[in-house]
Parts: sequence; C-alpha cells; structure tokens
Amino acid sequence: MKLLFLLMIIAGCGLTSQRKVGSVDSVFKHDLWMHVDGITHMGTGVVNAQSNRLNIEFNAKKSEFISITTCHRHVIITGKNDSSYEYTYSPERGLEQRYCPMTIRVYYDDGSFSFGFLDFKYDPELTLTANVTCNGRSKAHKGSSVCHSKFGLVQGVRFSKQVDVGWEGDCPKPQYRDGLWYVNTKLNKCVYDFYTSKEAFRYTTLGYDEVRR
Repeated sequence: MKLLFLLMIIAGCGLTSQRKVGSVDSVFKHDLWMHVDGITHMGTGVVNAQSNRLNIEFNAKKSEFISITTCHRHVIITGKNDSSYEYTYSPERGLEQRYCPMTIRVYYDDGSFSFGFLDFKYDPELTLTANVTCNGRSKAHKGSSVCHSKFGLVQGVRFSKQVDVGWEGDCPKPQYRDGLWYVNTKLNKCVYDFYTSKEAFRYTTLGYDEVRR
C-alpha cells in the first residue's frame, strides 16, 4: 500500500522535486549527492559523457523507493538497504545520446527524500565557453551549465563573443545589457541555447521554492 502511494507521487512529479503542500504545488531543492565516473555532483550536475557506459552512484541507505527517469526510460528500484546504490547507465543511441537529462528520486523509509538532476553533454557543438553567475558564485563552464536556485532570482551569463539565444515554451526572455545576459529563474526547468555559427552553450535553470527539512 505504501509502495502504491509512492508510485502515485512519482506519477504526478515533473522533472523537479514536487509535492503537494495544501493546495499549492511545491518544488523542492535538489540535494542528492551523486558520483558519476569519479566526479561528485551535489543536487545537480553536467556530465561530459564520452562513454557509452556510465556508473552513477548515490546514497540509498534504507531507501523505500528509487525512481530514475530520462526522456526515454523510467526505472523503478525498491527495497535497497545498502549505504549507496550504483546504477549503470548505457544511453540508447539516437534516443538518449542527445539532450536527455536524468532525474533521480530517492524516497527513504523515514519519509524523507532526495532528488538529483544530471545533464549529459553529448552534442559535439557544445564547445562555447561562458562565465555563469549562479546563486552568488561565478564560474567558467564549457558547453553546458545547470543553475539551481530559488525561483524569481536573477542569474547572469557572460560570453567573450557575440551570441544569439533561443528557448522554448513560456520561459522568461533573457535580457542583454552591458555584456551580460540576465536570466530570471522560473519555477521548475527552463533550457536556453546560446549559440554562434559554429558553437553552442546550453544553459539550464532549475527553480525551487522549498528546501527539504
């Protein structure tokens, strides 16, 4: 019965961590520690996927339910009591070896939960470098970046050359001023493609409004 309830929660979730609080949809901050081929990511990360086989390890101690979702697959794992769980990911050619991020959701026996988001960088044109200012920290990224911050905050992306930008849906329009692209963080996920005639940079924002206690 408990497992059925968890399945119902997963079915209602989007790509970010969602639970009902009263009549309001809440989106929770991602805080799952993930280790991908020796590199650690906290909550979110970009994986330079040069291999057709990736080892993704994360905390699964006393987990009731694990859900792993991409654009192509939904994998359910139940009843793991080990301190960590390693998932071997072999992306399907033509289906997942493109823009196809992964969301990992772990529900523990005590009712707590953790979520993670991974963006896999496969596209050969993702070589453009940007200086990304996200949540008070600035860092240079090549090809792709994920900015996870509270929704409604303004983040910045700067390039050393002139670029154009495209996006889909009702994501906020980036504003350009004095060499900096200003991007408002929307609740849930938005993806922006900055590009020149030869290179591209994928910028993903993941906005949340709740922090797990």
